[in-house]
Order: sequence, then structure tokens, then C-alpha cells
Amino acid sequence: MLTLARWQVLCATVILGITVFAASAAMAADELVVTAQDSGRLCVSKAPLEGGKAPLVLELNAHALQWAVVKQDKAEMAERTPVDGGFTYRGALPIAGEKGGQLNFEEQVVLAGETLKASYMIQPEAALSVCGLQISASLDADLYKGATITVTQVEAPAEPAAAAGEPAAGDAAAAAEEPAAEDAAASAEERPAAEDAAAPAEVAKLVTVTLPEEVQQEKVVLFAGLVRKIEVVTADGLPFTITVPKPTFFVIQDVRKWDSATFEIRLALEMKDEGVELPADKAYKAALALKFGAPLAFAAAE
Repeated sequence: MLTLARWQVLCATVILGITVFAASAAMAADELVVTAQDSGRLCVSKAPLEGGKAPLVLELNAHALQWAVVKQDKAEMAERTPVDGGFTYRGALPIAGEKGGQLNFEEQVVLAGETLKASYMIQPEAALSVCGLQISASLDADLYKGATITVTQVEAPAEPAAAAGEPAAGDAAAAAEEPAAEDAAASAEERPAAEDAAAPAEVAKLVTVTLPEEVQQEKVVLFAGLVRKIEVVTADGLPFTITVPKPTFFVIQDVRKWDSATFEIRLALEMKDEGVELPADKAYKAALALKFGAPLAFAAAE
């Protein structure tokens, strides 16, 4: 017989179950989804993409001579291996045209709570030439225009930005088919060479950049310099913070002029209008962490 007391206990149990289920659903809804494509290209969104456009895309990419862009989705993959918390990718990025060739790369991506950690090693199969080699964070301009970016810029690096045979880890977005502005190229050339002497103490300052509402036709480069941290605050996009293990050369650009519909945060490993030769014995290494305001989870495998 169902007594009043038993009825009350039953109701309380049902209510508790519904509350727990609702809380779990809310937590799952707050998760951000990282879609790791077969090429190693990473898309971060509030829900599985299902063919849509991601608010943020992180990828290795390059510019052949004459600034012809080669995005990571063109990579030829040799293998994708699961690791604890993520994946390791090994593949090749084909660089077409004059003085082209193949860039072999190894990429590791790991999710840890609210943080996406990515590291890269890139080395030419044989000597080739490019105008740019970079890790790019491409931001959907419709969501990020008006966003405020606070950059911790380093004026005196604790470590040289370019070491013999191994450029400093640097990253940012380059998903646009455009020549970089001359002032950015000049800044890249000013990066100091490695020295055996002890490095000077690091001097940092905060620089504020606002992503413009209107497409920039002239001043496409909004920032260029050595960086420790980049914090992006936005009402419509996904707020996040980029950190790097040592001062790294970054460029922030409005690349909508070239019909990309994005802003770019570019970790620039090489960047020169007239092109630069990458010798076969030169390995480029880069590492960065992107921390978001919500837990991250890989999209379910199809």
C-alpha cells in the first residue's frame, strides 16, 4: 500500500533525479567542442559543426612564393595516433609553384579541462622557399568584430627569437590569401639572432587592440611583436587566452580585405615578402596553449 510517507519519498527521489539530469545536461551544454579534422586542423565551437562555420580555427599553414596560401586541410596525412588526452598527427603540407616542395610535420593536440595544448615540429623534405610559415588562429569576423585583445608584449626577450637551426616557437593564424603588410615583414626581420651570452631580463608591457567593425583596406596589421600572452574578450565569439612558453613573434591582422571573413592571430615562424629559403636540415618548433572559459571535449568520431 502506498502511504503518504512513501509517496513523499518517491516524489523527492523523482525530483532529485530530474534535478541531477538537468544539471548534467546544463554542464554538457556549456562544453565547447573541438573538431579535430583528419588533416590536424582544429575547429572550436559551441556545438558540433555539422557543416557550419567554426568561430575559431587553429591550423598550420604556409604561403608559397607570391603569397599563395596553403592551408592545413590540404595536408597529406601519414597517420593519426591517439595519445593521452588527444592525438598526434604526422603528415606533409605540399608547397606548389616555383621553389616549392614538401613540409613534413608532426602535431600533437591535447585537451586538459578548459585548455587546448598544441605543439608542432615542421621540417622541409628538401630545401624550398616560402613567403610565410605560421600557426594561425582564424576568428570568424562576424562574431569577433569589436572584440578587445590585450597583448602582453615583450620588449627584451628572455630568449632569442630565432635560434640557429631552430626558430623560436611562434604561432598565429594565416588562413588568408594575402601578402603581409610591409611593417609586419619588417618587424619579423628585426627579430634578434641567437647569442651565447646571457639574455637580458624580460621587459613587458600591455597593448590593447580592438578588432575593427569596418574592413581595413590599408592598416590590415593591427599588431606585430614579441608576445607572452594574448587575451581575447568578446561578447559574441568565444573568449580565450593564448600563452606561449617563451616570447614568440605574433601578428594580429584584419584579413577580410582578401575575402577571408576572418581576423587572424598569426604565430609567425617565417614571414618575408620576397620569400625565404627553408633548408632541409632546419626544424621549426612551435607550442601554444589556448584556454577557454568552459571545458573542452573532442567531437564524437563519425
